[in-house]
Amino acid sequence: MKTKKGELTSKQLITIIILIISFVIILGFFFMLHLKSTIDKESCRNSVIMRGALPAGKDMVQLKCKTQDVCLSMGGGCDVSRKDMVIIKVDNENELIEEMAGLLYDCWWMMGEGKVDYMSSGMGISEAYCSICDKIYFDSEIQKKYPEGISYLKIYDFMKTNKIPNKDETYIFNIYGMNSLESVRQAILDKGKYDIYDYKINSSKEYVVITSIIKKGWSKGWTIPAGILAVGGAGAAAGFEGAKIGTVISPGLGTAIGAGVGTVAGVIGGIWTSSATEDTQQTAPRYLEFNGKELEALDCKEYVSEI
Repeated sequence: MKTKKGELTSKQLITIIILIISFVIILGFFFMLHLKSTIDKESCRNSVIMRGALPAGKDMVQLKCKTQDVCLSMGGGCDVSRKDMVIIKVDNENELIEEMAGLLYDCWWMMGEGKVDYMSSGMGISEAYCSICDKIYFDSEIQKKYPEGISYLKIYDFMKTNKIPNKDETYIFNIYGMNSLESVRQAILDKGKYDIYDYKINSSKEYVVITSIIKKGWSKGWTIPAGILAVGGAGAAAGFEGAKIGTVISPGLGTAIGAGVGTVAGVIGGIWTSSATEDTQQTAPRYLEFNGKELEALDCKEYVSEI
């Protein structure tokens, strides 16, 4: 039987349906890759905050931070293949620098932005606990484009002049607490580390995005930050006030529950407003060559991220 002009044949209809289903599957695949990466970052940060809320016994909460394999690509092929590897495609240098700055900030954000003491104190000596947030690979095109390395200064220039998405502060201020690039450079030089004006990332090597927390010993490690005590006390007081309603039904139970909830809420709230204790130093995130001398020089007692 002949079909009318303009009508779809069954073969054409099946082809269209197959194309639509294929498109949905591919779209869902890419969505799930991005969603998984987001979930991993959220899980890491939440576990950091939970550990930080405990003045002692932090080991009762396990950190859920896992190193992510990332390949930065300008259209070439990555030399390595890893399970769940995230491929970040960029078209030009501006996009490459933006993504590299973003990875630094993501690491800083996941580990509490320098405000959370998430590790137990050491045994009277300084000990470094390191977190490798990402392991970075560069594709063949980036290696060809930057045979002499990627300038660290370009990354810092971007962080100085651009604000973090959905925040009214620049990347560099959030991480270093200052807006002057020269001041940041000098602060890093004073610690005998590296010169951001000269430092370059060798695109033919594997790198890591790493940050660390340095504990100076146990003598002050169990001191509860004043901010937590103040907010926690206020939370307890508010809990007792709110519990007055509960005393109408059960005086003892209502007061106890109200006080308990108020105190817990106060402590958790306090961790958001308190900086890490004075015996704790957190290092800004940076790129280091994997298995390189600089990474070894950090003398990490433990890697707190799952590699």
